[in-house]
Amino acid sequence: MKRSVGARRSISLQRGLLVLTAALSLSQFACVDQILNKIFPAKKSPVIEVAEPIRATDELLGEMFTVVYFSAPQESDVQEFTGLSQSLKQGASLEGVYRGLVASNRYRSLESQSGAATPALLKAFAVSLAEVREGMVTLRNFSAQDAVQVPSVSYPDESDSGVEVKTFPLLKPAADKRLGIEEDAANLAKTFVGASLFTLKRVLCEAALSRLDELGGSHDEVAQWYSKFAASMAQSKIDFGLKQRNLGDGDLHFSWAMKASDDRIKWETLNRYHRYLNAISVQR
Repeated sequence: MKRSVGARRSISLQRGLLVLTAALSLSQFACVDQILNKIFPAKKSPVIEVAEPIRATDELLGEMFTVVYFSAPQESDVQEFTGLSQSLKQGASLEGVYRGLVASNRYRSLESQSGAATPALLKAFAVSLAEVREGMVTLRNFSAQDAVQVPSVSYPDESDSGVEVKTFPLLKPAADKRLGIEEDAANLAKTFVGASLFTLKRVLCEAALSRLDELGGSHDEVAQWYSKFAASMAQSKIDFGLKQRNLGDGDLHFSWAMKASDDRIKWETLNRYHRYLNAISVQR
């Protein structure tokens, strides 16, 4: 029986994700772009011609799964991956898909079951968060409870998720009460002692999204902030998945950001923070 293009595409995606799983199990820092070449080989065929326009979307989603969960995709992820891929192709935002992954039961389990961050990881997190917070209009007032309590999921129909709702109180300090980056980082490090890698990643990336939202009224300001951030992160010598991401050329990053959507800039920011903390967490 002759399968439809949609059916062939689904089978191709499922087989490809299994290839991605096997490849990533060898190296969790492998470039997803290279691995997906095995899913969508360069040769031309009717199926590939249909698949090429959607390749970039699936590539980004594959990267998102890998860096957020910090593990190779599993065979059990195929259905979720396919559904999220379709959502992105129908107009869902990268930020929305990312927030869904971080709010998932799987991520919450990783937060609560993973061990406490190492001193080096805690320092990297605290300094990064203090840098994000510098100049923000509204700051979150963190407490020691934030290091151990996993947030609940808020459902669209306002039904109870079965877990106590977790919110961060907001703090709007006067200018003369602002802390410098060094002092703020020291306080944040003390506050988050005992937190897991996954909690630190979530908190840092929530702050980064808030920072970008504050700048959202001006794309030029977003591009300026991002270009400085990307150039600075390149100095860490962490592999961010693509050669261009690893370059410390602020002008190059600014030029790219001016042409990119705010949504894509947000993912490029989140991707770097996840990869950065992931890499430090395994350093010995």
